Amino acid sequence: MQEEQDWQQDQVENQENLFKIAECLLRASGIEVNCYGKLSPGSGGGGSGVKRGEFEFAFGLGGNRSAGFTSPLLAASSRGTDMSGVVRALLAAPGIDVNSGPDRVKWQNTALRFWLAESKIVELFLKTPGIDVCVQNDHDATFLILCLCGEYEASALEFLKIPEVDIYAKDDGGRTALDFAVEKRHTGALKALLARMGPESVGRARGLYDGCRERR
Repeated sequence: MQEEQDWQQDQVENQENLFKIAECLLRASGIEVNCYGKLSPGSGGGGSGVKRGEFEFAFGLGGNRSAGFTSPLLAASSRGTDMSGVVRALLAAPGIDVNSGPDRVKWQNTALRFWLAESKIVELFLKTPGIDVCVQNDHDATFLILCLCGEYEASALEFLKIPEVDIYAKDDGGRTALDFAVEKRHTGALKALLARMGPESVGRARGLYDGCRERR
């Protein structure tokens, strides 16, 4: 038990250190937070400029180009909790583009897709100016639907706090957030959904629940 607690504390401290390092780098002149591995203006033959790729290489993110990632935020997010400190620093950076999507892996949506299991990081994304909370993947699933069809109810509740989130959006199978909330027994999300949808949806939710119970 003590060893596990020590390990967890080490992880927290490690991410705090990464956050501070990333924050310092992002303040450096010439770092372009949304560019991935190209040269900034004035960085030609004289070597006086700063490479746009300097940030991701500092954290070993350069190899992610083969996956089609197009920004340091995407590359860092693909590494999960090992890079949460870096992601926190990027989200706080002025001008960060949180909606940039990968070139060849559209099903992964944007960087936020990698964090649905981490509600605290989701909360930071949702506070970032300009974020598109209604983006859909190749199966027309929104982030809210992805949270509810998985086991990420805490993150779903964060999305449900945002008025712009489309709670009526359907995936390519015609299912909505309400369908998945009922099917997966996400009672907290179900209550939040019904509060937004109004009393006329209670009957439909009850019908969905009865249908799920019969299938079991």
